[in-house]
Amino acid sequence: WDRTIARVIKGIVSIKATTTRPFDTESAGDYTRTGFVISRKHGFILSNYYVVSLALITSVAVFVNYEEVPIKPVYRDPTHDFGIFRYDPSKLKHISVEEIELRPKLARVGEDIKVVGNGAGEKLSILGSTLARLDRRAPSYGTDSYNDFNTFYMQAASGTSGWSSGSPVPNINGQAVALNAGGNNSSQSFFYLPLHRVVRAVEKIKGKEAVSRGTLQTEFLHHSYDESRRLVLIELMEEGCRARNPSATGPLSQLPNGAELAVPAGVTRVPGLEPGDILFTCNGKHITDFIGLWSIIDDTVGEDILLEIFRAG
Repeated sequence: WDRTIARVIKGIVSIKATTTRPFDTESAGDYTRTGFVISRKHGFILSNYYVVSLALITSVAVFVNYEEVPIKPVYRDPTHDFGIFRYDPSKLKHISVEEIELRPKLARVGEDIKVVGNGAGEKLSILGSTLARLDRRAPSYGTDSYNDFNTFYMQAASGTSGWSSGSPVPNINGQAVALNAGGNNSSQSFFYLPLHRVVRAVEKIKGKEAVSRGTLQTEFLHHSYDESRRLVLIELMEEGCRARNPSATGPLSQLPNGAELAVPAGVTRVPGLEPGDILFTCNGKHITDFIGLWSIIDDTVGEDILLEIFRAG
């Protein structure tokens, strides 16, 4: 890990920002978090959703050699916990920045990882762990806080702190397999956002294209096969799902009856979907995870899609 860490830290930054006045859900004040360079040519820095604030902010990135450069928000995802800043590469005079490659497909259970960032307000902290889950439900931070949805999260017992939000989660080759997002205060477990939607957004921004994001105006949950059997899934359909994708652990379903509201009051639901529906295909493609579903939805904004679902009764 020695050579990997020596290279990676040249792409890690401490983000120091000031919210100049309250706006929407954001209050005025100062904060310090972590980000990392994902494009040296374009000056892109990746961090979390709330770091790239909705409010008016002034912000700088401080590199490992204590060189400081102004940064500006260029993208804040409407759903998932990530946002992108930009700095002017010509403003850096004393450091050779290391670009950290995004490789979401390399994440696997048992992968040794490090979380490298601004932990507990320190300039740099490095914590190691092993990925234990790739299909955890998005963490809940409370009813009055931002909560991600319609995505898996990864989990490992890294024991990181909230200050390190926005840190890369690199493998031994220095490639980021996830983005550090949040954790459980009662345990050592911390949660990381997969990078599939991040990669797509970055490519769109590099190409000066709009980052189209589709929605079905509902929240899906992933249920393991044993849970799905208790809902509506029948054995014959389960056998077909397992045969088509042996690595899948269960299907997606809309929030069941009795659960929290999937759609805010006043927002129209997609016709034909009901709570508890289990999703099988989208445009003819069998769906067992959020990545497969939203790779279709995000690329068909404004178009019709065909969903095949299974419904009890």
